[in-house]
Amino acid sequence: NTAARLSESLVQVRELTTLYWQQERTRVSNLEAATEASRSAVDAAPVRTFDSLDSLDVTIGAIATLGRLELISFEREKELIDMALSRHPELLILGKHYHGDPQRFLEFSQTIRSTGAEVLPIQPPDAVVVGSGLAGLAASLNILDRGGTVVIVEKEHLLGGNSNKASSGINGCCPHNDTYNDSLETFRNDTIRSAGEVADLDLINVLVTKSEQAILWLKDRANVDLSLLSQLGGHSSKRTHRPSNGMAGAEIIYHLQKAVRSYEKTGRVKIMVDTRVVKLLTEEEGDRVVGVLGENTKDGTQQDIRADNVILATGGFASDRSSGSYLDQHRPELMSFPATAGAF
Repeated sequence: NTAARLSESLVQVRELTTLYWQQERTRVSNLEAATEASRSAVDAAPVRTFDSLDSLDVTIGAIATLGRLELISFEREKELIDMALSRHPELLILGKHYHGDPQRFLEFSQTIRSTGAEVLPIQPPDAVVVGSGLAGLAASLNILDRGGTVVIVEKEHLLGGNSNKASSGINGCCPHNDTYNDSLETFRNDTIRSAGEVADLDLINVLVTKSEQAILWLKDRANVDLSLLSQLGGHSSKRTHRPSNGMAGAEIIYHLQKAVRSYEKTGRVKIMVDTRVVKLLTEEEGDRVVGVLGENTKDGTQQDIRADNVILATGGFASDRSSGSYLDQHRPELMSFPATAGAF
């Protein structure tokens, strides 16, 4: 994302955005407002799906187009760029759908103004995410990138959970297929063989077919270094992606939490550490979850945290050493065995 990464000086944003559109081969030259030529260009543009970075890119491109056509002042262009880089949800939605029609983008964006103050979170948030490991942070970042609001609840004092301690890497196929002759089918067969009789074919298929997308997202969105490729146990090809320095888990969590925390200044994310969830809150009928009951691990105070969506990203049960827990029921001999889950 050239514009988002490099435009520390907004004076340079027009040039940076032009470079982006040249690289993507989708820039429409010399668009004139409300002309048949601009509409034809939109019709001719290839159909594509959008993720959060695409929406940001095309929105900044649309703003730069308005500036090149002198349809807005430099001050207004700077204001719009500031809002786009802060992931202003309404502006990103307009950019996604009207980036190819400067006149309509201009007309519809006129009512969007920067207040000059921090954006306050929507109450209740769009989602409560329980757990701040790789799954929890990835879910939170995807919601935030799409303009949503999130409360992250973590029982430990630091973010990252057990993911922070992972040392090997993340398996995926097949960004390097041209070099290593790997294939989805080989990856699938390796996974089924390793799982043995407990193999869940549906879950394995999700793992295999979405793995490349997940790795590219970590690289492109969170700027995680996964430049090394290794062949680990159970795999017949090199498909374990690792950083060039440090442990994989620590590197991934560092960059993901950095991306999530960048939204704190907007008020759209609240991170509650030292808080464990002790109960799911439901409607009176009990058939719909509407939040969680959080308990501070320091002083025992409790509070309701309500949201339309609750995402449980708490991992396994290895750190639950309470009487009657799954660990106690099925592997009681491990109750006193050290584990990386939980405080460590």
